[in-house]
Amino acid sequence: MQSLLKNILLFPILLVSFLTSTLHAQFAGGSGTREDPYQIASTSHLDQIRNHLNRHFVQVQSFDAGGITDYFPIGDVRNPFSGTYDGAGQIISNLTIIYCPVCGVLPSGLFGVVDGGVVKNVTLSGVNIKENDITGSLVGFNKGKIINCSATGELLGKNYTGGLVGYNEGEIFDSRSEVNVSGTGSVGGLVGYNLGTIRNSYATGPVTGEEETGGLVGSNLDRALIATSYARGQVAGNDDVGGLVGYNGAVVESGYWNVETSGRQRGIGTGTREGALGLTSSQMTGSSAYYYMSDFDFKSTWLLTENYPALHWENVQAIDLPTNAERVDADVPAPFQLRQNYPNPFNPATQIAFALPEPAHVQLGVYSLCGRRVAGLVDGHKNAGWHRVTFDATSLSSGIYLYRLTADGYTQTRKMLLIR
Repeated sequence: MQSLLKNILLFPILLVSFLTSTLHAQFAGGSGTREDPYQIASTSHLDQIRNHLNRHFVQVQSFDAGGITDYFPIGDVRNPFSGTYDGAGQIISNLTIIYCPVCGVLPSGLFGVVDGGVVKNVTLSGVNIKENDITGSLVGFNKGKIINCSATGELLGKNYTGGLVGYNEGEIFDSRSEVNVSGTGSVGGLVGYNLGTIRNSYATGPVTGEEETGGLVGSNLDRALIATSYARGQVAGNDDVGGLVGYNGAVVESGYWNVETSGRQRGIGTGTREGALGLTSSQMTGSSAYYYMSDFDFKSTWLLTENYPALHWENVQAIDLPTNAERVDADVPAPFQLRQNYPNPFNPATQIAFALPEPAHVQLGVYSLCGRRVAGLVDGHKNAGWHRVTFDATSLSSGIYLYRLTADGYTQTRKMLLIR
């Protein structure tokens, strides 16, 4: 009897031990907590994440995912990924996803749906994705946070198709896409359809769509924000096509696109164009980027290189920052001041910065040399500090124009030169 009782008492301990050892066998190590995440070292480990969607994971070595011919995204609308996945700078190469007609339309990517989760430090190399709607190489539908991630390869989708994320309602920081993207509507080099935040990110691959197609984002709507980001890939489409954003109904702050490599003179295909500035290759590379992309933080977020700006976590050679550059510092209080537009001369857009020592009603307009008002840029209340607006002169002819700032009795006028 005592022996039987001893065995009964030991059974739960043995069962827990068995289950723990079995769970460890599914991964390379770890217990799934934030302090001791499950370790991912192979595609079989990757496949097991879908059974632990709210746990924590870290990739401990690079691996080739090309051997999986029937890969199914991690997380869906009913059961999204809500944990954390840290790629730790390791690489997942040759991820292949082919549309399954039997499965229907599901958000697709390495992760199908992320809701409240965090995906960071993930590098996808050589993706080959041929899917339907809501497709991105990293995440199909994002309602979480994406940080320091990148992707290269080929992606073919339909609506809501992006090089990194198909449909974004979450946050994307410090990430990049070098994916060749093709789709139908809401197609973007980084994100197809954006209702969230994109900050300090860029896209370089070619983008092809039919409508609402942009080098960085296809559609940017509602309360969305794109800030300090750029695109330089070739962009092709039929309706609502822009070098930066195809259709913009939200906020763009310091967004840049390459007017030469994109083949687009308009950064915003249709919608609000404020905050988008087109630059040439020479203006976006080397030390010139420090002057022309003046809102970029090249001390802690971006790296100034001989080529285009890179992100702080990228393994590229940085160059020294110019020591004699005049850049607008948005954090430093200043007296009333109107800066020279940049770039100048310009075609077709330029940025104008002004400073207010205190809140004021501001008017900023553009005039011909004969005094005719040709554009109104600002007419309203502004807080103290630095402000920046974009002047798009697409509809104007070459020549010298005046721009005038008036605020609480202060007036200053400067000249600028439009060259076609």
